[in-house]
Amino acid sequence: MQNHLFVHTKEKPHRCEICDRRFSVKSYLQRHLLTHSTGGKKHVCEECGKSFFHKGGLRMHLLTHSNEKPHICEICSKGFSLKGNLKKHILTHTLEYAFECEICGKGFAQKITLEKHLLTHSKEKAEVCEICGQGFDKLNNLQKHLMSHTKTHVCKICDKAFSQRCGLKYHLETHKKEKFYVCKICTEVFSVKSHLEKHLLTHEAE
Repeated sequence: MQNHLFVHTKEKPHRCEICDRRFSVKSYLQRHLLTHSTGGKKHVCEECGKSFFHKGGLRMHLLTHSNEKPHICEICSKGFSLKGNLKKHILTHTLEYAFECEICGKGFAQKITLEKHLLTHSKEKAEVCEICGQGFDKLNNLQKHLMSHTKTHVCKICDKAFSQRCGLKYHLETHKKEKFYVCKICTEVFSVKSHLEKHLLTHEAE
């Protein structure tokens, strides 16, 4: 609680002994100290100590510390600090995603799904994806997520990503016990067998 109060008072009692940079929360200092051992990340947030490989990543991250919300929804005029959150919010204007998260703008089809999602905001998400702005509470979760930006073959059932199509096909075998129907030609996934059969006709026309 005391650490949290320092954030609001702008007091920064935690000092880095290497470069004299100061932070309001001890965990911010601990995260900053990692930048002295991993030389690749040169762009450091003065507020919380988080570091980035690219200046653009830092620039996007800085928006989370300010009230600036440059990304505006053209439908309801609600503002967002990150473009990715605006995109998620726009989905809530369709009937398919009627329940919106007030924190990140993500939309859900059912209220109970939204309630489960809200639990993910109960923990501080210290790790933020530099590419899309999505937050994670653990570094290893962020690292797994980053693979989805570099690996183009993504499983449509569980979102696991692969660099090669054969890797995805092998992975899909693990879902065979589940009620899913997978096209062996293009790996498209269907929950109803008749939908797969209809889809297969599109390959015959090719």
